[in-house]
Amino acid sequence: MATALFEAREAALREDEGFAHVPVHVVPGVTAAHAASALVGAVLGGDHALVNLSDNLKRWEVLADRLTALVTRDISVALYNPRSRSRPDTLGAARDLLVDAVGRTGSSSSPATWGARRSP
Repeated sequence: MATALFEAREAALREDEGFAHVPVHVVPGVTAAHAASALVGAVLGGDHALVNLSDNLKRWEVLADRLTALVTRDISVALYNPRSRSRPDTLGAARDLLVDAVGRTGSSSSPATWGARRSP
């Protein structure tokens, strides 16, 4: 998120130089995607991409092109910022795009919670 913060700060500085005095401190660490993948036993090793689904800085068409390019080249993808009040359908649109891009005849996809995936 540091990149998005710095991009937003640059835009704010163009309009009001007063933001130059706002301190920004970046603490490097493990991304949520890497931590979560390790917890479920599917570590993001090898080639992978972390894709921000926020269309605040990038149009949906740009995000869709990126997702399609990644998955059609066999690169694992972790998604973050999947939706918000202003864009409640982004995650569903991404799921549909991914299924269409790599889906096989007769395959299907349906969203579920972790609780629904547990054995009784």
